[in-house]
Amino acid sequence: MSGGEMPPCLFSQEAEMATKEENLNRLRQLAGLLGREADMSGSAADIAQRVSEWEEELAVSPEGIMHSDESGADQNHTDDGEQLHNTDATDDVKAVRVRKCLHVMGYCPETGRPVELTYRGMRVMVPSPLATAMIQHGTAEHA
Repeated sequence: MSGGEMPPCLFSQEAEMATKEENLNRLRQLAGLLGREADMSGSAADIAQRVSEWEEELAVSPEGIMHSDESGADQNHTDDGEQLHNTDATDDVKAVRVRKCLHVMGYCPETGRPVELTYRGMRVMVPSPLATAMIQHGTAEHA
């Protein structure tokens, strides 16, 4: 990309935008990960903003993830309600390839520089719990 060009996904309003129902499901999932009660009221934009803020918070502070058992393994739920057992340490990071434009707090695997805004197909290093959540939600895949 040259000087002033922005990735095309920043300007498009493609079908990849999450619906209100998808954002409500994601908000429920994030509430479980963060151990919070989610406010499900408001417009689609309000819900999308809450999801964005909570995803950013999860990326910044993986130690804020709630652990639901005493054995040390993370237990989270997928969108279908299935239980996921994640034994990765919270300070571990994983490379993912994002499937759409996202605001994340991660690092470039090649340069180690901080990455806040990703575009489709970009590889980024994020905390393991966030990588797992992103893959389960379908916003990223293993890189």
